[in-house]
Amino acid sequence: MQFTQVNSESSLNLSQLKNIIRKLLLFPEGTRHSGDKLLPFRKGAFHVALDAGAPIQPIVVSKYHFLDSERHRFNSGEIIITILPLIETEGTNKEDISTLVETAQHKMQEEFSRTSAETFT
Repeated sequence: MQFTQVNSESSLNLSQLKNIIRKLLLFPEGTRHSGDKLLPFRKGAFHVALDAGAPIQPIVVSKYHFLDSERHRFNSGEIIITILPLIETEGTNKEDISTLVETAQHKMQEEFSRTSAETFT
């Protein structure tokens, strides 16, 4: 297994990425947070998927109700990780990026809200 750090300042191009990795995990929010709503998604991950002709595999992690944000500690608790159905990129183009982002965010927000409420009780 090889890890390659890729960020907005990276000079790796798509052909180099294809030679390094077969699957790529990206976090479309670009950061972590503890709110009840997902942050706006950035479009970079969607451009990568579209350029690679790869489907988007949304994975949702419920809210960490057991995180003590003041002390930055985890107490005991549960999270739910949900793997949602693939969002295909085949037949889409650059003009469809906003629709892909909106579709993914909507599906993921619904699941995030549902599973976060489930772990809270």
